[in-house]
Formats: sequence, structure tokens, C-alpha cells
Amino acid sequence: MHDSAHNIRNAFHEDHSSIDLLPGLEPKLCVALKTSKICRPFKIQADTWRHTGGGLSFDRDLCVSAPTGSGKTLAYAIPIVQALCRQTKLSHLRSLVIVPTGDLAAQVGNVFKPLCQAVGLKVSIAQGSGIKSLYHNDAFGEQNAFRHHPAVKQKFITSLTVQTTVTDLTSNTEADIRDVDILVTPPGRLVTLIRRFARLFLDRVEFLVIDEADRVLRQTYQGWLPLVNRTVVTGTFHTSLGDRGASRRRLKKLLFSATLTQDPGRLAGLHLKAPHRISTVVSQAMRENRYFLPPGLKEYVIISRGDEKLLVLCALLKRIGPTPAIVFTASVDATRRLFRLLHLMIGLPSKPVEYSSYAPLLHRTESLKLFRSGRCSLLVASDAATRGLDFEHVGVTISYDVPTHPKTYVHRVGRAARAQRRGLAYTICRPTEVDKFHLMLTNIGVRKEDNVLQQLFISDEEILSFSRNMKQAMSAMNLKLAARRTIISHSISKDGLQTESEVVRVAADQASHNFRVALQEDR
Repeated sequence: MHDSAHNIRNAFHEDHSSIDLLPGLEPKLCVALKTSKICRPFKIQADTWRHTGGGLSFDRDLCVSAPTGSGKTLAYAIPIVQALCRQTKLSHLRSLVIVPTGDLAAQVGNVFKPLCQAVGLKVSIAQGSGIKSLYHNDAFGEQNAFRHHPAVKQKFITSLTVQTTVTDLTSNTEADIRDVDILVTPPGRLVTLIRRFARLFLDRVEFLVIDEADRVLRQTYQGWLPLVNRTVVTGTFHTSLGDRGASRRRLKKLLFSATLTQDPGRLAGLHLKAPHRISTVVSQAMRENRYFLPPGLKEYVIISRGDEKLLVLCALLKRIGPTPAIVFTASVDATRRLFRLLHLMIGLPSKPVEYSSYAPLLHRTESLKLFRSGRCSLLVASDAATRGLDFEHVGVTISYDVPTHPKTYVHRVGRAARAQRRGLAYTICRPTEVDKFHLMLTNIGVRKEDNVLQQLFISDEEILSFSRNMKQAMSAMNLKLAARRTIISHSISKDGLQTESEVVRVAADQASHNFRVALQEDR
């Protein structure tokens, strides 16, 4: 057991060499990495660099499996930028990165941004209803943001440090995105682009990266994979005069995930060429398990009756204090309900923000900004937040609803203890769920000796301190829902259609009165 724990620590540790010693690394890239305080590569980054020849010479496609927070995004970003920076004046898309969600696309784009700025490349993000292209003001002026196609019209939004081109795909204006070097996109947005522009912007793609591959491949997304295969593979061998790599050009594919499947059937649709698997697994004990956890993680289980779960959660949050925490639920509806309740609770260290597909993109983006900036230290999320999103400061994850699959648990707890930092993971279980939870954990890899699952007890005094607040919060939430129903039912009066403001005012006054009465009765 001691040897296994030692091997786990080694699997996550940085490579012993400096970033300067990566063979053939472009000096400008080296400076950009050091400016971003990346002075030593993580093991998975050094391994990927070695197997790709710095992005310049690898004949086998790669399947990379590494735990959450181990630096997978930079593992593929560095060699891709290295490979593309040798030719910065080519006017076509050369690298396609597919991620599960638009929020993750924005995060990955921000990882690419400083590297691309350093060498004169252009990276774009397909998010929401548009394409966002990140250009450095000094490197690219507005007139050079794209090599203009006659049919292209663009809107330019300039921030303090980055010039962003936003093209609305829902309008009639067509956008020529072929001039972008790297495109980061969810599958759904990619399908829209392919259908709008046919194969015009994918006919010269050299790199295809699928991040969080197990999740992306599990979804059909309007048949995105066969569509990409038909569009990209048939176009990658069209070359121009003077291209020395013309005779051997092929589409290079890289798959990344913390829980990457080992089933060849799941990967058959990608048509991988002699795929090579890279993993941080370094011992036989770890190979025997499908999943494994970050070494800096401590795990706890809290047993609670169903009617006390919210009280236990509030008591736990109060005990944790201002430490940034993510609370995971089993569904979008559960996330919405828990967010509303916690928002009305008194005595918590922070007001919560919500992250789920229930909220629109702009709301989710604002929630992530508030949480990342530290203005709010509590994020209530569905499992949409478990994949890839990086929160450097998160110290605690809480599973309010018990996960039913080891993969879900691994990705939840992986939001903490990232990049060799320490973190805490709590799971709140009903008594009837404890045995199933322990059984599920047996499918997760070996742990360090000091990372044995422990039971945490919440005292009756801690629970009772939130009992009255919970009743008030439940009453307030029910009254708000009743007010919303009142708006609908009273939108048409006997005298005709009332204005919305009148209905809202009447409903709000009634809800406020009912709430005051409920508080008096509770006393």
C-alpha cells in the first residue's frame, strides 16, 4: 500500500526538468509560459510533448488519460501551438478542438490565448450564437482581424487587453472563419458551422482534439462525429504547391479525459491510426482500477436523514466558512431548487450562485465570474460543471445528492485538489444510500494511506441552529412560486388585459403580506 501511494504522488508531480528543457520549444512560447508562471511541466504535459515530437512528428494518434487538475489542456495546447507557429501566414483553420460545453470552450480558449499571442496565431471560440476571436491589440489591428472575404461583415468589440471579434451566426451575415488558426467549439456549434459553410473552413485541418472525450463521444449531438469525419478527412489531403509535408499529411487526433474509456468499440467511430495510450498510471495496482483520485484529496461521508439534508448542508457550509465550495446535485431541477433555498437562508458564509443548463449562457457566465473572482464563495451546480471547468481556488466539493457512478464522483471531487493542491470532498448520504455509495467507491483506484474515507458528524446543535431559517426559506420560496402563478392567472382580468407591472406589483404585495404573516405564526 505504501508503494502504491508513493506511485500515485509521482503520477501527479511535475516533471523534474524545467520548461526550458522541452526539446525544440519555441523561445517565444517559453517566455509566454513563464509569464503565466508555468516554469515546470506536469508529467502528462512532458509525456505528451515527447510522444508528439513537440507537435511536429507523431505518426500515431494519442489517447491521453490523466486525473482532473493534472494539466491536460496545456498538454495539447503547447505542442499544437508549437507546430502551427512555424507558418503563421496561412489563411485557413488548422486545428479543431472539440469540448462538451460553451463554457469549457471559453476556458480552453483562454488557455490558448497567451500562447497564440506570443507567436502570432489566432484562436476563436464558438460559444452561444456567435464566434469570438481573441486577438491581441498590438499584434493584430482591426483591419487585420480577418483577411476579409467580400461577403464578410464583422462587429468589433474591444476590451482593455484583448480585441474580440463577435460574429452572430443567427443573423443573415455570413462569417468567413477560415482565417482562424485554432477553433474551440462544442459539437452542437460545430454542426451548425459545418452545415452553414459546408467543408470550406475544415478542408485544411491538421489537428483534431477531443477534450473530455468520454462525455463528448457518448452524445450524438446531431450526428456530429460522422459529419466531422466526412468533412475533415476528405479535405485534409488537399495541398498547395511548395508544401513539403504534402505527401504525408494526415489528420492527427488527440483524445483527453480523466475517465477515458478503454473500450475499443467506443472509439471505433474516430478511425484512430495505431492509437497510443498515455496515462499517469505508474503501478499495477492503479492499472487494475478504471479511475483514480488526486493525491491531495481527503474524503468524508456524512449520514443524514432525508428531511435534514438541507440543514446538514447549511451546518457544513457554516463550519467550512469562507473557503470556496461547489455543491453538486443530481439534476438541473434539483440545482435550481437548492439554489433558491440557499439564497433565502440566513447565516451562511456567502450567498450562492447557480450553474446549470436551466440558466441562460449569460447568466452562467456571470455566475462563474462572481465565483472565480471570490465575490461569491458558494457555487450550486449540476454535473455540467464537473467536466473540465477549472477553478483554481476551490477547496471543497460537496455532493448533496449521492452520485450513482464512479465516473461522476471522480469528476465532482476533481474540482478540488487540482494541480497538486489539497482539497476536501464531502458526500451527504441517507442511511439507505450508504452501502451503495461504499460499493461504488470500490471501483475507484487506490488511495494514499492518509486518504481513507472517513465519516464526519454534524451535531444536533449545528442542525437546530438552521431549523427556523429553513422553515422561513421554504415559506418564502413557496410564496414566490405562488406569486409567479398569480401573475399568470391574473394576467387577464374582467376588465381586460392588465399591464404586467400592475400584476407583478399586486402579486409582490400579496406575497410580502403572506410572508410577514407566516413569520409571525412561526414565532
